[in-house]
Amino acid sequence: MKEKFPKANIDEKYTIWEVFSQLDEKFIFIFDEWDYIFNANIFEEDQDKFLEFLKKEYEDLYTCPYCSTRTMTIDYKCARCFNTFSDRHFFQYVTCGYCGEDMVICDAANIEYNNNYIRGLCLNCGNDTMVYKCSKCGQYVNAELFDMTKCHEGFYAF
Repeated sequence: MKEKFPKANIDEKYTIWEVFSQLDEKFIFIFDEWDYIFNANIFEEDQDKFLEFLKKEYEDLYTCPYCSTRTMTIDYKCARCFNTFSDRHFFQYVTCGYCGEDMVICDAANIEYNNNYIRGLCLNCGNDTMVYKCSKCGQYVNAELFDMTKCHEGFYAF
C-alpha cells in the first residue's frame, strides 16, 4: 500500500478502514462475508450497489428465512448470513399458490410432530400457506393447492 500510495499516512497498526479513509479513491472489495458490510453499517451509501451486484450475479434472489434480507440465491444459499437451506432433512419446498414459484419453505424436521401439517412461507412473495406431508408416500405439497384425494388410492387427509 505504501508503494502504491506514497503520500498516505500508513502505519502498520492502522486498520484497513483507517487506511482507505485517507485515500480519495474508490475500491472494489470481494468479501467472504457480505454480512459484515450490512451489519457494521460500512459503506451504507453503497449497500444498494452491493445488492445490485448480487442481482446481476444471480438471476433471482429470495428472502433468507434467517436474516430476512433478499440475498438468498436459487441454490438456497444466503449471500449475507451464509446460511444454507438445502438440507432436505430439515427444509422442504413446495409451490406457492400466489406467485407460482417453488419457494415455499417449511420445517421438514418437525412436520410429523404437527400431524403432518405445518406453516410454510414463500421466500419469493412472502405468502404463507399450509404444507402437508403424505404419511404414505412422503410427498410434500401445498395443502391449499393440492387435491388430497389424488395423492394415492384410499387416501383421506381428514
